[in-house]
Amino acid sequence: MQLHGKRVIITGGSSGIGLEIARRLARLGAHVALLAREVQKLKDATEEVTALAKNPNQIVTYHSVDVADHKATEVAITKAANELGGIDVVIASAGVTFPAHFENTPLEKFSWMMNINYLGCVHTVRAALPFLKKTKEARIVLLGSMVCVMNTAMVAGGRTTVCTHQQLLPTSALASLPL
Repeated sequence: MQLHGKRVIITGGSSGIGLEIARRLARLGAHVALLAREVQKLKDATEEVTALAKNPNQIVTYHSVDVADHKATEVAITKAANELGGIDVVIASAGVTFPAHFENTPLEKFSWMMNINYLGCVHTVRAALPFLKKTKEARIVLLGSMVCVMNTAMVAGGRTTVCTHQQLLPTSALASLPL
């Protein structure tokens, strides 16, 4: 897929892998909307990504949202899609973990991780789907963690949420970007 001019929404776009993907997409000429929770981090990331844009007509925008909230995610993605003029690619990169042994992880932390790591992907894809259906080269990118394929006792909760996410969403639903 040629990414120049494509309209891309990235959750978890204010830091980590999501921000790095946004940087690379900007260099390739894509229009980018960053979604994450922390407004100041989003502003800083948007400024950085804008500075990397291949041309001055590229759109780089942001919206603060907690992807665990399906209604708020729908609103943010709709606003971003309207600003970008549609969506060609949605990248679900938002994720959290609680590094502790399984037996030391509070139950509410498991719910917190599932709500962001798994349901956040569901909310993101469901909100973006009507826009993605309008383009011929639509892509959905779901990011996980190496924790899912590693045997480690210190991130049992992260492993559970990422692996559940992998098992419930078939490999055919995943796409990769030539970054």
